[in-house]
Amino acid sequence: MTGLDAVRRTPTPAHASGWDRLLSASLPDWYSGADSAFFTKEALTLSLTAAGVVIEATEFGDVLLLGDLDVEQGTLRREPPLAHQKPRPPQKKP
Repeated sequence: MTGLDAVRRTPTPAHASGWDRLLSASLPDWYSGADSAFFTKEALTLSLTAAGVVIEATEFGDVLLLGDLDVEQGTLRREPPLAHQKPRPPQKKP
């Protein structure tokens, strides 16, 4: 991993808590870069040097896991697929 594109969301005054909808209704808005009635958004590009470390601190710990990377989360390690399993296809950016 050498970099990460991210979206910083800031709740709008009309929805100051940011938690006034069901999570399933909120997620598509979270991952969209376009402003909405619920959030203003800022595109971020984060880069990492070869010797760098990434500390994942999102609400649900999803960034590295959705990136299909070999990661350690807490005491769990995500292993590559076993020989009899199909490899995971790479994630496509929207």
